[in-house]
Amino acid sequence: MKYEIEAIDRYKKLISRKVIGGDLLDFYSSFTFVSSCEQQWITWTFEYVKKIEDNLEPLNFLGFILNVTKNIEGHFQKIKKYIVLFTFVCYT
Repeated sequence: MKYEIEAIDRYKKLISRKVIGGDLLDFYSSFTFVSSCEQQWITWTFEYVKKIEDNLEPLNFLGFILNVTKNIEGHFQKIKKYIVLFTFVCYT
């Protein structure tokens, strides 16, 4: 998967990434994922447009995101506990 960073907001602690290549674009005409952090909450939001209405929701993408979250866990070591929240937004 290839993506480009669309936006970084240091005040909101938010990074927006747009997928520009890879398998996801076989099923979705556009796919953006946004991560943000507020205190112990890490929120991932997926915004996508299905190419075909019968395409499944991108649940297999959650494994990738969980691995990314674990890899950046060092940034959250001062916090004893954090919660990961997922949001899916499908535009038709």
